[in-house]
Amino acid sequence: MSTSLVSLIDHALLHPTLTDEELRAGCELARQLEVATVCVKPYHVAAAAELLAGSPVGVSTVIGFPHGSLVAPLKAMETRIACEQGAREVDMVVNVGKVLSEDWDYVERDIR
Repeated sequence: MSTSLVSLIDHALLHPTLTDEELRAGCELARQLEVATVCVKPYHVAAAAELLAGSPVGVSTVIGFPHGSLVAPLKAMETRIACEQGAREVDMVVNVGKVLSEDWDYVERDIR
């Protein structure tokens, strides 16, 4: 079975100044190319899911973005809401400061 390289790509639409029109254009490009997912910030999940409905392109989002500074219960809540709104994949950012401090117990608890 042959897989197109494009079908493995997550198209990131994460720029801090991304407008609704840029979201629409990015989702349309993703739909045309049939990438794997469009990765958006949590507040754009519902809109991206609507724009991509009926296409093979999924919606992914980022949790605790960009520095992982949310506490684990908030990351869990952010994940639940994103999934309810149509996210099919999530990328969670671990607490960068705890990684740099080598506090691996904290990092593990954060992930679990």
